[in-house]
Amino acid sequence: MILAIYIERISPGGFGISQPWNYLCKKGYWKSRQASSMKHNKNKDQMDSIAENNHWIESSSFANTKLPILSINHMTKKFGKLNAVMDLSLDFYNGEVCSLLGHNGAGKTTTTFILVDILYNELSVREHLKLVAEMRQMKKKEVKESIDNILNLIGLVDQQYTWAKNLSGGMKRRLSIGISLVGNPKVLILDEPTSGIDPYNRRFIWTIIRKMKEAGKCIIMTTHFLEEADVLSDRIAVMTKGRLQANGTPEFLKQQTDFEYRIFIDKNETCDIQQVTQFFQEHVQTAVLERQSASELVFGIKRGVSQRISGLINTLDEQGSNIGIKGYGLSMTTVEEVFLKLVEEEEEEEEEKTNEIKNHQEKPKANLAKTVFHRNHNHITGFYLIWIRLCTLIIKRWILSRRQIFVLLGFFLGPLLIEIITISALPSPKDIQSSLLQNERIKDAQVTLLPSIYNPQTIVIYSNEVDNQIKGYLKNYLTNMGANIDEIPTNNILDYVLSRNNVSYDTYVNKYQMGFSIDRRGTWPTLNVYFSTVNYHTIATSLSVATTCLFQYFAKSSLKSIQTINQPILTSSTSVTARSIFFDRIYCFDTVPLSLFNFINSFIASIFISILALNVIRERISHSKDLQLLTNTSKKLYWFSNFLYDLTLCLILSAILTIVVKVR
Repeated sequence: MILAIYIERISPGGFGISQPWNYLCKKGYWKSRQASSMKHNKNKDQMDSIAENNHWIESSSFANTKLPILSINHMTKKFGKLNAVMDLSLDFYNGEVCSLLGHNGAGKTTTTFILVDILYNELSVREHLKLVAEMRQMKKKEVKESIDNILNLIGLVDQQYTWAKNLSGGMKRRLSIGISLVGNPKVLILDEPTSGIDPYNRRFIWTIIRKMKEAGKCIIMTTHFLEEADVLSDRIAVMTKGRLQANGTPEFLKQQTDFEYRIFIDKNETCDIQQVTQFFQEHVQTAVLERQSASELVFGIKRGVSQRISGLINTLDEQGSNIGIKGYGLSMTTVEEVFLKLVEEEEEEEEEKTNEIKNHQEKPKANLAKTVFHRNHNHITGFYLIWIRLCTLIIKRWILSRRQIFVLLGFFLGPLLIEIITISALPSPKDIQSSLLQNERIKDAQVTLLPSIYNPQTIVIYSNEVDNQIKGYLKNYLTNMGANIDEIPTNNILDYVLSRNNVSYDTYVNKYQMGFSIDRRGTWPTLNVYFSTVNYHTIATSLSVATTCLFQYFAKSSLKSIQTINQPILTSSTSVTARSIFFDRIYCFDTVPLSLFNFINSFIASIFISILALNVIRERISHSKDLQLLTNTSKKLYWFSNFLYDLTLCLILSAILTIVVKVR
């Protein structure tokens, strides 16, 4: 646990301030951090210095009356090379709402996270508040009263036993604010508290913020609603690109704009813009036509002439219709206009910087433009153009593969490791052969090959003998072996047996194992042997019957016989291992090795395909493929280049795998 706390201090993650690795050895870490008026005065002097250089920053009006409850001095936060917050200094006071404004990415949320609620779906509103109260070590006597007061303030008394997942978005925001109030904190940090909720809940949260302000709490709030900042804020700080661009009361910021009032004119089609402008300037000399459209004119009234506006309004009521004015509206400067003015100034500064850079680069760019656009290029056509594009696409794939080095290594190392593991796990052919030759379980397992081992069976016989001597010995021997004899009149044993397959496949397979044909048309008798290839040893057994029959015929004795025995050959070897014997037993099933290797090869192939398809899928998602096709590159050439590149990788990998297997 102590180690975890130490690591969290030196590496707090995306938000927070990291401590040096030896922070426990520094005296400053163990000193009490208390606010001092000396530090505040130093910070005030710095803020005054900044305010002198930036008319948008106001010195704090509270500086001479009370100390800030929270001060930020030259705060900077970086994410890699990005400066999310840069040299930010701000003071926050009790009984004040300070709003942080800025566009997306300006650094508002980063600032609030550095200074700093998760809701649990299966906890009720009251359980959330009670959990936080216990975590903040509130006294048990005060917990119930505090929770009841908070529930009344945030308006969730009727929903206090409702699970968080069943609350609406606005109610969840109110619960988050309620959680921040547990323990009566002095500072509340609200990050866009009214974002994404309906107008009713937004107004309700405004009421909660006002009550917290009246209770003397310091509230730091970020928001994208400029009206909200204008209504609630005592001070507004505007951030741009991580730095403070403006800071002051809403009134102070509004005074920095050019116009105090704006008059919106709804004009007729016959309205003369010059006449209306002259009319305004006769009554208010500082009136300026700020913008115009087909149906509207907007005049800005500068500061210091507000006493003349009433006369202008009266004259508009009396004479407006005579100069083509259908109606008008009057508004004061808003925070939105302040924000737009700041954005405009920021854009002007960026444009000035860009122009400076352009001036330095104007001459090189002019030379570049002259070189690129005014040179007469020789256009490539025909087969050479196709060759250049093909090489370019292949080089592109190589560059992408080199930048995605881990994917490329995975393509080669993944299948290679699987192949090495497979080869290491399976025995070599020599080991398998040794295990098959030296197998103790087949010792003394010789088999005498007699026709009776296939009983019950039927043996088909044909003979054209006159004296039937050989047929007699054959029938006598087979009968003694218990076989049924089916004698046919024609010499077509093979057709006869095959025809039985049409009647019954089971009969064909199990009934007929052997057949014999005796031909005595020549000087010497001919004995043809037919055997089934389904059962084991039928060829040896049928030959044994034929040789016995001929032996009896020439010996003129039915007592003679030739005995055929199947005896496994045993060898002595010391290389047989238990692993080899194990795989030998598996190999008794003929399909196991083939299925195993097919599965492994399929798995390796799936890795091939998935890795090779990554680049094509990525190009399709990013639309870079469409960009390549816009250069008039054909789809066939695009796919052909990918095919060549992938084929080359596969050939290289196959060669490596072959070498590994060969070495094994």
